[in-house]
Amino acid sequence: IQSSADDGMQPSADRAAAPTPPAAPAKAAALAAPAPLAAPAPLVADQPASCMCVDIHTRNELSAQLLRCLASEMANRSLSAEDALVELRRGVLPADETGEGERRGAFGLESVPFGMSLLSARISRVAAQKSFGSVVANVFGKDQLLSKAERAVVELERGAFAHEVRDRLASMLIRHYDTLGQHHCSYDLAQCSADEAGRHAAACPFRAHSCASPRCGLQMSAHEAGAHDAQCPWKVLGCPRGCGAQFVRQKVGEHLEGSCDRREAVCPFAKIGCGVLCTQGELSQHLGDHSSQHLLFALAVIGRQQQILSGATAELLDVRNRAHAAEAECVAYRQEIGSLHKTLTAMQKEQSALGKRVAASDAHLKKVDVSMAKLGSTAGSSDRAAQTALSKLTGEHSKLKATVDALVSALKREK
Repeated sequence: IQSSADDGMQPSADRAAAPTPPAAPAKAAALAAPAPLAAPAPLVADQPASCMCVDIHTRNELSAQLLRCLASEMANRSLSAEDALVELRRGVLPADETGEGERRGAFGLESVPFGMSLLSARISRVAAQKSFGSVVANVFGKDQLLSKAERAVVELERGAFAHEVRDRLASMLIRHYDTLGQHHCSYDLAQCSADEAGRHAAACPFRAHSCASPRCGLQMSAHEAGAHDAQCPWKVLGCPRGCGAQFVRQKVGEHLEGSCDRREAVCPFAKIGCGVLCTQGELSQHLGDHSSQHLLFALAVIGRQQQILSGATAELLDVRNRAHAAEAECVAYRQEIGSLHKTLTAMQKEQSALGKRVAASDAHLKKVDVSMAKLGSTAGSSDRAAQTALSKLTGEHSKLKATVDALVSALKREK
């Protein structure tokens, strides 16, 4: 990685006034044909007059982000590792933030007012840049693009952007962007004596610290040591109950619930009367010292169980007798049901015959109704003829009576 002083990225006014540095042709040739990355130059100049410690957790996260950014550049823009590093430097250190001489701040760079969030945003912006070919590949071959990025990560880790190089670059960027001093130590060692510098090195909150647990060995900053020690799963602890056993923190629950000699234990004879409270370590001695009492408890339980068994046997016999009686009743009921079934069958047959007779009677009644209707019609006609004849007879009778009356009257006059 080229240093900020060598790439000529000054502000525009300084760039116009400054003469062309003699190394410019060599720089142009280096960009045209990049040299191997075996020994990259520092991104910014280290300042030995200040403490160089940074927060290790922040450094590791930033280191991983830088690796992913370079891999994305190589996959999305088809850049070489050298060109990807150049583009990354341009993205995280714009020309208007670099200067020469007295204008340059700590580590050769001016302070950045926006802190680590600005650095993260700039790295993400560089990683998001894509060529037209990568855009098309992302649409039609996203898996191939991801595979290419994974191969780029392996290439970078095995090449000149190994873990140590990434950590050094991340440390320099943290010291440049962390203007509030939240992620690095800004202690000034320029005016300190060797003893003072040594005391600060031993007490710096951002100094490197390794977990004391042999099976852990996690690297962290010293100010995180207390919090990690309070939760390190590999720290060797003593039993909180004081049984004397030692184990790693992640085995505490297993020990307390299992082999701890001071774990509260339940006597196997507690359910039959033993009320002695003891621990897991005292249980064996308790069983040996109270074996006779446990035997008495067991005998008492056996006696009660024998009484219960005798009562249950008598109840069982009674149930069996009642079952036999119920079975006999069932047989009688079945026989009665058979007889009723036969009676029902006979009644059904009789009902069927009665139904047939009723059907025949219905047919006969229908015939009678038809005959009566015909007879009624004939009787009606006879009645009308008789009434007509009667009317004639009545008329004739009236005439005859009138004649008779006339004759009688005539006879009376004659007399």
